[in-house]
Amino acid sequence: MFQNRKRAARSALSKALALGFLAWVAAIAPVGASAQNLSTLDRFLVAGDVGERYDGYLTIRRKEATPQVKALVKTVNRQRRSFYAQAAERAKTRPEYAARVYAQHIQKKAPRGAWFLAESGDWVRKF
Repeated sequence: MFQNRKRAARSALSKALALGFLAWVAAIAPVGASAQNLSTLDRFLVAGDVGERYDGYLTIRRKEATPQVKALVKTVNRQRRSFYAQAAERAKTRPEYAARVYAQHIQKKAPRGAWFLAESGDWVRKF
């Protein structure tokens, strides 16, 4: 019984260290958008064409999105998926955890007026 508690404590500590590492990396690393795409992405976020999701990925908000918007969302999400996988591997955690840590970082760094999809399904605008 003592061994199980010890193992659980080690597992919790490992997870906390991994998430701490991810938070540190999130503070210093860009997430899946080239410098050129960043200003375009910010413009679409503020205009409400796209939104940031709670899970670290972009989503299209408007049904009438242009092919340019759709291509940008697809490209950025592909870059982020790869980045989250690499970050998770370094931190010895799952990509989904890494993505959620980065989602918090993305929200802090997003421009005023950007749209966010909460886990509840509600859209929230950053002011």
